[in-house]
Amino acid sequence: MVDSEGCYLFMNSYHRNKLGDIADKYLETRMRVMLPPGEEQRFDQALSRVITTRRKFQDEFQWLSKDYIRRFNPVKDDETEEIRAVTVVLTDISDWKAAEREVKNNEERLKILFDLAPEAYLLTDIKGTFIESNRAATDLTGYAPEDLKGRNIFTMGLIGSMHITKTAVLFAKNALGKPTGPDEVHISRKDGRVLYAEVMTYPIKIRNQSLVMTIARDITDRKASEEALKQREEQYRLLANNAGEGVFVLRDNRIIFANPKSSEIFGYASGSLLQSLITDIIHPDDQEELSALILRAGEGEEIHAGVSLRAFTNTGELRWLEVGMAEVVWNNQPALLLLCLDITKQKIAQDALVQSNRKLNLLSSITRHDVLNQITILLAYLDLLKKKNRDQELEPYIDKQVEATQSIRTHIVFTKEYQDVGVKEPLWQNIGATIASAKEFGRVGFVTWEENLDTIEVYADPLLEKVFSNLISNSLMHGENVTSIRFYTEERPSDLLLIYEDNGAGIPEKEKKKIFHHGYGKNTGFGLFLSREILSITGLSITETGIEGKGARFEILIPRNLYRLV
Repeated sequence: MVDSEGCYLFMNSYHRNKLGDIADKYLETRMRVMLPPGEEQRFDQALSRVITTRRKFQDEFQWLSKDYIRRFNPVKDDETEEIRAVTVVLTDISDWKAAEREVKNNEERLKILFDLAPEAYLLTDIKGTFIESNRAATDLTGYAPEDLKGRNIFTMGLIGSMHITKTAVLFAKNALGKPTGPDEVHISRKDGRVLYAEVMTYPIKIRNQSLVMTIARDITDRKASEEALKQREEQYRLLANNAGEGVFVLRDNRIIFANPKSSEIFGYASGSLLQSLITDIIHPDDQEELSALILRAGEGEEIHAGVSLRAFTNTGELRWLEVGMAEVVWNNQPALLLLCLDITKQKIAQDALVQSNRKLNLLSSITRHDVLNQITILLAYLDLLKKKNRDQELEPYIDKQVEATQSIRTHIVFTKEYQDVGVKEPLWQNIGATIASAKEFGRVGFVTWEENLDTIEVYADPLLEKVFSNLISNSLMHGENVTSIRFYTEERPSDLLLIYEDNGAGIPEKEKKKIFHHGYGKNTGFGLFLSREILSITGLSITETGIEGKGARFEILIPRNLYRLV
């Protein structure tokens, strides 16, 4: 208790204990002396206020490194009602103030986390009135926190009209204490743009008030990608359903889509192949090749037509298929697209043609053998006739007969070469290995050789080696001192040039086209003609583009789909 000047009149035991040994000393002084710097004036003002107003007053202050609530109570004289003294009651609130500061610090930390969160945070009451929002929410909606605060999510036009009811249901669930999401809604930004947002809502309580925390992220780009993917898949499905070949979509070797044509090819009811293993319908001897195709396609390689596999129908009937394969996205997941063209009829016809050709070749071989024997006999008799002839006038006629007979033999020999062209099925051949075989045949030990084409394969007639051996033979026989031969390639946008060069005499300009004609040339006249025919079987072509005097240069044009890197 103090008087009107603030001097001690009395202190209780609690106060004495706080002051310790100096308590008696302070009883003779003013209470303000014990206060920390800056508090003396506040104490004097509070004391004066109580005496003047004759009313209670309280404030907070720090004393002896602790926080206190200080209550001033005026003490009146019972008779005069004058203020005789003032009681000052101190209550230690240090723990409460420490807790308050901790709460404040936590709130500041949470505010920072809230404001810097990468996703939009929007705090509303249970009726949808905005209380707080963060920076990401401003980026998402275009509205600053002060623009949103106090406005209602259902009436301000932020939610697309078609999703108002959906959003109301989400808030209703939160009112029951149930979080929701993720859900998708339209957001109408302040600038008028419409976005897709993925939202999750959580019921929370702050100071006993039920609130809703909405967390939202912009998924407009993702939705656009999904929609584009969906449209592509619909296009794929439309094309597949109307395709003239069987179409399968595979995942983990299981069929997850089969078009109507595939059901027609294999005789299965629509949908009955789904979830079956693709290997269930493939011939056992071809399953290893199918696995290799799946592995290649899974690594990103597009496998075009040209690969044949055997498969079985639901009745066990064998079908020949020409297949292609590529990696695709199906229902937002990677898958493999398998195209199957039924070539059973063509295969049967081809096998029949092969049998017919084999028989014809056998007949041709026997006939050719017999004819060549007769020609040999005829030439022998002509030689005897020439030796015994004494009539000089008959000698030119005998020579003409010999020349004509030798020409007949040349043509008969050519039929042996030509009969195999196009008979056997084309296949993928390594260019480097094929050239190496032709090189051995040509015996080019004294020629400098340059080629490095072991990484390229070409789809061509099995007689491709003969093309290379003809080129090499022509260089060695007609190139006049050829010492260098070179094979190399030049890649173009839509094809590949396989180039053959030597350093010989070259070919005159006027003969560049004639050399590919039947019968033209210095030897049999069949070599380059035959080479052109062999190449043309699969769509390859050959031209001569060298310069006379600098060497021959042959360019073999290989279309894009007829070569591959290995």
